Amino acid sequence: MASLLRSASRLNGLTGAARRSYASVISPGLVELHEVEVQPGRLKDYLRLSASADAASPQLPAPLGTWTTDLGASSNRVYRLRTWAEGYKERDAAQKAVQANSEATLALSQADACTVKLASSIFVEASSTLSAVGLPGLMGFEPVSQDKDATVAYELRSYQLKLGYTTVPRFLELYQEGLKDKLAADTSGESVLVTLLYCEAGAANLNTVLELWRHRSLHGGQVSREASRSAAGWKSAVGQIAAEVAVSFQTQILRPAGGGRLQ
Repeated sequence: MASLLRSASRLNGLTGAARRSYASVISPGLVELHEVEVQPGRLKDYLRLSASADAASPQLPAPLGTWTTDLGASSNRVYRLRTWAEGYKERDAAQKAVQANSEATLALSQADACTVKLASSIFVEASSTLSAVGLPGLMGFEPVSQDKDATVAYELRSYQLKLGYTTVPRFLELYQEGLKDKLAADTSGESVLVTLLYCEAGAANLNTVLELWRHRSLHGGQVSREASRSAAGWKSAVGQIAAEVAVSFQTQILRPAGGGRLQ
């Protein structure tokens, strides 16, 4: 695992064909995304109390990342991401252990008291799609140390696809072909695709697909997008996705708020 993480760190500085030598992806199992609407004026309280709840709940896997919303539907929204390597069996056992831990349940209730709404969804990582273009996925991604500064932004991009069993596979087929061209065209080094997820259960609608990108800055993300516009294969793929399988598309800008290695 340590060697994989070192390789992932080097990958962030690579573009084009050089990425393809890092094609090994370790599946994260199930990926759980928590969407938390915090009471106005209580954002700092929630972040502090949720960090305390994590510390009091060793039965739960540590969050990979915690983000506040900079540009999005609500400035009081927090996103938290954790993984279950062994799936629902591990999740059920962990929740049962937490319920038996009085310190953990108290800490969790204190954090929940700051919230208006709690929602969670289970996603699966499209590991084979990421591997095909030489990206390491969630378990291999590691921000390089010099990038850990206050300007870093994450972009959560959400596609709602048409209902049906074939729409997600078709989306992934089109996306993979276009992404190869996009990555080759963007030599800026400003943006990295952290993960690509599709919904299995929970609050998110079925056939929801998420992209999570890490930008060195918002300006860097804009530079990366402009570079991608020269990629004919990417433009073609996006056009086909829009015409064949997509119903809607949304994007939000998130800021790291501690609580995980995705900073």
